[in-house]
Amino acid sequence: MEYKDFKELIMGELDQSLAAVDGQEVRALTEMVLHSEKIFVTGVGRVFMMMEAFAKRLNHLGIDAFCVGDVNEPAITEKDVLIAGSGSGESLIPLGLVKKAKQFGASVIHIGSNADSSMAPYEDLFVRIPCRTKLALPDEIESAQIMSSLFEQSLLLLLDAAALMIMQEKEPGTYEKTGIPDPVIPGKTDMKKGEEKGTKMMEKPKSSGKIYYGETEEVNPVRHADYNDYLRLAG
Repeated sequence: MEYKDFKELIMGELDQSLAAVDGQEVRALTEMVLHSEKIFVTGVGRVFMMMEAFAKRLNHLGIDAFCVGDVNEPAITEKDVLIAGSGSGESLIPLGLVKKAKQFGASVIHIGSNADSSMAPYEDLFVRIPCRTKLALPDEIESAQIMSSLFEQSLLLLLDAAALMIMQEKEPGTYEKTGIPDPVIPGKTDMKKGEEKGTKMMEKPKSSGKIYYGETEEVNPVRHADYNDYLRLAG
């Protein structure tokens, strides 16, 4: 096989894995990032490199983001979010940091493949990329690539899509020429002729402690640009 063959193999696997991600989970991630004081990221190996890239991009967008372990890392508080990248959810360092973050009252987002991992009791939000991991779960997407390459690639691209969603929230009108709609503005009441009906997240009961994104209600006839819009843009 030559470069073109492997390129097509990788792109095909990425298309399958990213299409399997729930866009509502990605939207919930962006909302948590936008409404937090500071963002912390963690992971191990190549996964940590993808998380570092996201932290860098958030700083480009004016959001305070830090890699756990950096010399300039501030203390985490209840106003902050820790985002842990771990396919299996069993990596010792991210798991330990997730537990510690909850002790300080911080919110936790886990991006991985295993919904029933040891991180599950500590998660406020789980974003699933159902790629093959060392656990070889029955519903994971198989890959012909080396080890967990597909998960790492998918993680980077998912977070790049999330960064675009965050940028559009912060800078409405950014993608006007692409046809991607601007996000719904909270409390907006004016409507323009021909605008689409959209939805908003309903507030989740405060008792459960989990991010709620399963039900929607009708709002102003404008819709959020979502995860799939940005995947189409990237394509």
